Amino acid sequence: MSKPERRITTRRLFGLDRSGPPPPATLSDQPLNPWTLPNAIGFLRLAGIPVFLALALSSPDGMDPAATVLFAVIGWADYLDGFTARLTGQYSRLGALLDPIVDRLLVVSGMIVAFHFSLLPRWAIVIVIARELFMLALSRYGSSEEWS
Repeated sequence: MSKPERRITTRRLFGLDRSGPPPPATLSDQPLNPWTLPNAIGFLRLAGIPVFLALALSSPDGMDPAATVLFAVIGWADYLDGFTARLTGQYSRLGALLDPIVDRLLVVSGMIVAFHFSLLPRWAIVIVIARELFMLALSRYGSSEEWS
């Protein structure tokens, strides 16, 4: 007899309740399972980052409206892929690995544009980029087998 599936609550669906263990499909001993709808959203987010960089860096001041909208859409789609995973139950190990990488790359790409056009103090940009790289390394270390 199989385990009864836990019903998803509204709070959990919208990402407000993150209690409980991670979905089994995201654990390190599971296959990557790249062919899910949430992963397709993640791949589109990843593909949008170079487009954002090209638009922003080719503008005269780094504040191109199309680049700004694209940056916002890529950021918003982070919520969309998690919502889609919870709604469809399509969790995957690849999604668990890909999502934080794309998040960090998005922040770093925004900081590259801000650095190039001196939109923020450069010392602050260096701190943000260092923090993002540190968090990426820490998340990979924290999700390794040693901590499981």
